[in-house]
Amino acid sequence: MAEDDNGKLKTEKQEQPKEVVMVIRATIEGMKVTFPALADKVVTYGFLKLAEKTLDDYYAQQKSRIIQATNFANKNRFRNFLRRK
Repeated sequence: MAEDDNGKLKTEKQEQPKEVVMVIRATIEGMKVTFPALADKVVTYGFLKLAEKTLDDYYAQQKSRIIQATNFANKNRFRNFLRRK
């Protein structure tokens, strides 16, 4: 807060950032992270947890590309395959 010419305190309205960006770079030398609140561990780890949740939600919506294996309840089929029958 600062004082104006009359000695009264005036509050300065700070603009809130529209977006917060964390950049993680992996190089041969190592990892480099840039983040505006990097000095505050709670905010930084909270931001990473939000990113993790966002990724989990994204991958949960994706169609699974894993092909389920058939049930080998009929073991004779498998044995016959091995015997080449």
